[in-house]
Amino acid sequence: MRRKRRKRAEPPVIACWGFYGERNVGDDYILYELLRFLQKRQPAAEIWIFSNSRDVLRLVPAGMEAAVLPRSVRASFSACRKADLVVCGPGGLFPHRNTGKLLFWNLLLAVSKLWGHRMAFIGLGVGSENFRTGLGRFLLRNLIVHADGFAARQQGVKAGVRLPQKREDRLVEAGDVLFGTKPPERRPAQAGTVAVALADIFGDAATERKAFLKGLSGVLNELTGRGYALRLLTFTDRKDDRFSREALEYLDNPDAVRLSPFPEHPADILKELGSAEVCICMRFHALVLASCLRVPGVAIAYSDKLDDAAERLGLSDYLVRVCIGGGQYYRRRIAFDADRFRKAVYRALAEKAAIRQTLDENVPQLAREADRNWAVLDRVLTKMKGSAKP
Repeated sequence: MRRKRRKRAEPPVIACWGFYGERNVGDDYILYELLRFLQKRQPAAEIWIFSNSRDVLRLVPAGMEAAVLPRSVRASFSACRKADLVVCGPGGLFPHRNTGKLLFWNLLLAVSKLWGHRMAFIGLGVGSENFRTGLGRFLLRNLIVHADGFAARQQGVKAGVRLPQKREDRLVEAGDVLFGTKPPERRPAQAGTVAVALADIFGDAATERKAFLKGLSGVLNELTGRGYALRLLTFTDRKDDRFSREALEYLDNPDAVRLSPFPEHPADILKELGSAEVCICMRFHALVLASCLRVPGVAIAYSDKLDDAAERLGLSDYLVRVCIGGGQYYRRRIAFDADRFRKAVYRALAEKAAIRQTLDENVPQLAREADRNWAVLDRVLTKMKGSAKP
């Protein structure tokens, strides 16, 4: 039997669970937007942030009370007993088939409900491999049906989970949260500037890694030879930074390339992206943010989420795949077509105006879908004590 909700005189506690503090621009930006939203809707709330690094506190808005909890099993269950609301996401929580993780979140949800608290999932990436087994579909359905709110960041989840028709309203298919980014005033692009956001996806595949860097550097050498200034952007600290420095070793004129360090604040990346004529995007959120700034993006796709985003943005003609075969998030076989990549880059440079027009047509729809995440969370917050009017 579920316990009655406790009447609390003190401010509500909201716990935020995600991949925060990993020095990833996308996840940091998502946390920043989430905290800003919570501050507007629950200004008196105490915020708990699950992270293994106190570095996340730099993202907390002024005037907000926040504490860092370790991202551990014990801390997660403790938060479900004590926090008035647990917000899971946004982010790729279930990218692969992982029965253990699904069971873990079903248990957390049960504990939260037992103590009369709330739990909401917003902006979650749900990999299609989770739909392939009856157990996976059952566990996902249970989360969707019994959570206080559930928003997935891609289309097709309702069909994959096979929700009963009368329960379909429990799941909202939204877009990635950052498609709703309100960029600063758009500045004119610096002529002859190309931004590059690389992602180290190769692991111990040394042969494929070397082949990719050779193919990539051939095109980058051509661009610098034609007078283009290249900026290597760091979307994930350490890992991507090392990979970008490794790429510099393959270039004929590394002095023509500027390696931008990991930004102190995720919004700082908008200045780097916004000043480029074209952005070569291997990071998913590089493509998302570049599109919000109406910067033409050439996607080097390592996963279906990049394919899907490019298709919905109208950029499929400027996409080249670096990996083939596999599921929603990561593919298994690496095969990079450098010639196709070269053609995509030069075509994007030649068709900048047409691409911007395409983005002007398509991004607003994706932004509206992104706002569905906040609408789901807003409905949950409205039921809580101390909620401010939106």
